[in-house]
Amino acid sequence: WVEHSGSFFKRHAAPKNITILGAGVIAFAIAGIASEAGATVTLVQHNHVALRGFDPRLVQKLITNLAKQNVHVVFDDELARLDRNPAGLQVTTVSGAQWTTEAVYAALGRLPNVDDLNLEAVGVTTVAHGIQVNDYLQTSNPDIFAVGDCAAVMTPKLANYAIFQGKYVGDLLTATPRFPIVYPLQASAVFSLPRLAQVGVSVAVARQNPSRYTLREIPLNGWLTYQREYDDQAQLIMVVDQQSGQVVGAEAISNQADVLINYLALLIQQHVTPTQLHDTFFAYPSAAADLYGIWTD
Repeated sequence: WVEHSGSFFKRHAAPKNITILGAGVIAFAIAGIASEAGATVTLVQHNHVALRGFDPRLVQKLITNLAKQNVHVVFDDELARLDRNPAGLQVTTVSGAQWTTEAVYAALGRLPNVDDLNLEAVGVTTVAHGIQVNDYLQTSNPDIFAVGDCAAVMTPKLANYAIFQGKYVGDLLTATPRFPIVYPLQASAVFSLPRLAQVGVSVAVARQNPSRYTLREIPLNGWLTYQREYDDQAQLIMVVDQQSGQVVGAEAISNQADVLINYLALLIQQHVTPTQLHDTFFAYPSAAADLYGIWTD
């Protein structure tokens, strides 16, 4: 009765009431989509942490906004049992809470689906987290490579990492000499309501190292780009390295936070200076044009 999170996207009709197990990126994405379609959504999280790695204050803004869209987050609780009744599925949690839902989706992370591949026959070693690879994404069989969720590497199990790894292996097969994979600055987004995105050094890490990083908080709800969309939640937090004075990370919450973070990823990774940005021409009015003010504040 508990379906994989991917099953949600294959449904031909949207349920009116769903329950999601987990409070990560996929859980909040499904919650946003379902609530936009008119569903009531309940997220159940075993502890009191949602969207680990993002700034808790921005996460709370997201949760508060979602609550207005009939999305409710239940913390410090877990699914105990499911029973079918005439109205659907009755959820009972460890704490004793109960409610009826049409569907239950698990968004608790991914497990590598490699057990039936008979990899031992071709000399490929597997471990608890998937297929063992080296710094070249090469398995114990030098002619076989593994990328994405099935590869046992210490990177987030997100599509952009899988795509990057796939491009790396494609380039590696034609490269001379070969170089180990080096990941660029991490960028990720939560496609919920509103969107939450980050790049580089996280706000959480910066708060833990106040002697190294300074936080620059910029309310964006007064900017023309966000006023046009009535985006009252829009906010940006930039992480500045105190020694170099360079921006090394950022987190944003807005209806187009992913777009802003992608712009900032380019500026940060290419070490673009305020002067270089000043001499760059952007279409107006657009979110890119806002960079003039953001990068020089």
